[in-house]
Amino acid sequence: MKFLVIFFCGVFYGMTTPAFGQPTFAPAPPAQKVDETVLKKIEAKREELRKEIASVKNGERRTGYADVAIYLKALDWITRHNEWLVKDSDKQALAVAEEGLKRFKLWKETLVSGKEFLPTAGKIVARGYISKIDGSIQPYLVSYPSEYGKDPQHKWRLDISLHGRDATLTEVKHLLANGKNTPKDQAYVQISIYGRGNNAYRWSGETDVFEALEDFLKSESHYGRKECFDPQRIVLKGFSMGGAGTWHLGLHYPSLWAVMQPGAGFTTTHGYADKNPNDKYQSPIEETLTIYDAVNYAENARMIPVVAYSGEIDGQKKAADNIEAILKKLDIPMTHIIAPKLAHVPPKGEFLSRIESEFEKYIGPGKGKDLYPEEVNYVTYTLKYPKASSWIFLTGLDEHYKKARIHASRRGNVCTITTENISSFEIPLSDCPFKISEVKIDGREVPITTGKTLWFEKRGKDWEQKSRELDLPYPGRKTAHHQGPIDDAFTSPFLCIRPSQSGYSAETDTAVKSILAHFGKDWDKQLRGKLPEKLGKDLSPADLEKNLILFGDPQSNPLIRQILEKLPVKWDAKKIQIGGQEFSSADHLPVLVYPNPLSRGKSYVVINSGHTFGEKEFEGTNALLYPRIGDYGVLKWNSMDKKTETVLNGLWDERWSLKN
Repeated sequence: MKFLVIFFCGVFYGMTTPAFGQPTFAPAPPAQKVDETVLKKIEAKREELRKEIASVKNGERRTGYADVAIYLKALDWITRHNEWLVKDSDKQALAVAEEGLKRFKLWKETLVSGKEFLPTAGKIVARGYISKIDGSIQPYLVSYPSEYGKDPQHKWRLDISLHGRDATLTEVKHLLANGKNTPKDQAYVQISIYGRGNNAYRWSGETDVFEALEDFLKSESHYGRKECFDPQRIVLKGFSMGGAGTWHLGLHYPSLWAVMQPGAGFTTTHGYADKNPNDKYQSPIEETLTIYDAVNYAENARMIPVVAYSGEIDGQKKAADNIEAILKKLDIPMTHIIAPKLAHVPPKGEFLSRIESEFEKYIGPGKGKDLYPEEVNYVTYTLKYPKASSWIFLTGLDEHYKKARIHASRRGNVCTITTENISSFEIPLSDCPFKISEVKIDGREVPITTGKTLWFEKRGKDWEQKSRELDLPYPGRKTAHHQGPIDDAFTSPFLCIRPSQSGYSAETDTAVKSILAHFGKDWDKQLRGKLPEKLGKDLSPADLEKNLILFGDPQSNPLIRQILEKLPVKWDAKKIQIGGQEFSSADHLPVLVYPNPLSRGKSYVVINSGHTFGEKEFEGTNALLYPRIGDYGVLKWNSMDKKTETVLNGLWDERWSLKN
C-alpha cells in the first residue's frame, strides 16, 4: 500500500512496422425513440435526486458523496446529449434514477456514523469520484470477490480492467452493472475503468485510470481496509480499445504493474489510423506520435511481463505482432496466446484459463513484482513519463521526442548508471530498503553526499550531484510532468478564462468564440465533463495555480495582456511575431503552451486552444487522438467557411525557447 502512495505522488525504434488491420468501429447509432411517460418519470426522479443531494451541505458530505452524485451526473448527460442509443435505454435510465434515490437514502443515514453504506463481498459496486482535472464526477466499477474483507490479513490481487470501444457507452450503461454478483471463482478485486468514454485512455482518459484507482484505495483505507491489497500483484488488462490502453499504460508505467495483459488494440499510428505504415506526418506532428505509440516503449517489457492475447484472424493481432517483433530482436521474452480461427473476440474459456496460468508464473503464491529491483532498464521519449522505477526518476532530457534511455544497476551499495539523451535525474531514497554510497554514471564515478534524495545533473559530458533539483529562472526548462505539448494541459487541473471585451479584430473575436465553443462541446460530449470557465476578474489564488487556458488577445483578455511580456511572442493590434515570422493580427491568432508565470508550482498557460483535435477525431478511431499542434502555432481564420488553418506549428526547445 505504501508503494502505491509513493507512485501516486510521482504520477501525476525507428523501424518499419507491418500494417495493421484497419480499425473496426461503429459510429454511434441514432437515438432511439423514448417513451414519453418513462421520460417524465426520469425527469421527476432526476430533479428529486438533485434536490436531495443539494440538501446535504458541503461540509457534511464526507466520503460517499460522489458514489451518489454519479447517478445524477449519469442522468444529466444522457438527457442533455439525447443518448438513448440502445433499446430500452429510457428504462435503463429510470432504473438508474431509482437506484440513485435508494443510494442517497442509505448514504444520508450513514453521514453521522460514517459507516459504509455500499455492499462489498461478492458484488459489483458502482463508485464515483470527483476529478481534479475539471471537478466532474466520473464513474468506475469495483468487483469484489465473495470472501473479500473476511480475513483482514489476506492481501488481494488487484486487476485494472480497461473496456473496449463502445459507441453506445454512457454513464447510465456503465452503472447498470451495479449490484450484480461477482463470479464465484473470482480470486481478485477488479476495478473496471470508465476512462471518460472512448478515447483509448489518452490524455484525461489516462488520468482517469489513476484517479479512479487512487479514489478506490482512499475509500478502502477510510473503511479500514488499506492493507487488503498486494502492491506486488497489480494486473493491467483490456481488449480492443482496452488492449490499446493496456499496451500504452503498461509500457509507460512498467514500475507499477506486476503483469500486463493486452488483447488486440493498436500499438502504432501509421498503418492503423492511416493505411500506409511508412507514412510520415509533417513536423512536429510526427515527433509527437512518440507520446502514445506503444511500439516506441517496447523495450520497457524488460521490466514488466507481457501476456498478450489475439484472435488468429483478427486484424488487430498486429498490435502484439509489432511489439513481439521488436522484443524478439532484443531477446526480451513475451507470451502471445493466439486463439485459432478466431477474429476480434475477447478471451473466453480455455484462453482465459491459459492467461491465468501465465499469471501464476509472475503473481502466484509467494511471487509478485519486485518493487525495488536491482536493475532498471527504461526508455521514454517525453518527461510525461519520467518514472523509470521506484528509485529512478527522470527530470531532464537533452531533447524531447527522441529516445531517452537509462540503465541502472545496484550491487550492494554501489550504483552503476548509463544514460542516453538524459540531462538530469534523481534517486529518491527515503522509502528505499537500501542505501547508496557510490555512484558511477556513464563510466565515471560521481562523488556524492548521501541524503533522502540524490539529484544528478549533466554538465557537458560530466555528471555531478546537486544539493537540490535544478531551479532555473523563469521559464525554467521542460521537466517531469511539465513539458507540453498543448494537449497535455488538459490532463491536470485547468481553467478556461473567457474574453471580457472585444479584441483587436471582429474576425479573430469570432475565431476565439468558435474555438472555445467547439472545445466546450467536445469536452462535454466526448470527455464527459462541463468545461471549467471563468472571467479573469473572478479568479481566486487557487485558480492561478491551475493550467490557465486563456482565450482572446491582449485587448480582450487582461490576463493575456498581463503575461504577454513573459512569453516568446510579440503581439499587438497590427501583427503577431514569433521568431522571425510575422502574421497579421486582423485574421491570425497565436496558440501555445508555456509555463504559467502566475503560478508558484508547475502549471501551464495555454493561449487560444483546447485539444488540438476535435469531434471528427473523437468520432473516428481512437488512434487519431494525437496532437495536431505541438507547443506553439499560429491559426488563420477563414471567415468564409468559419474554420481555422494552421500556418505555423512548432516545438519549444528544452528551455521553452524557439529552436535554432
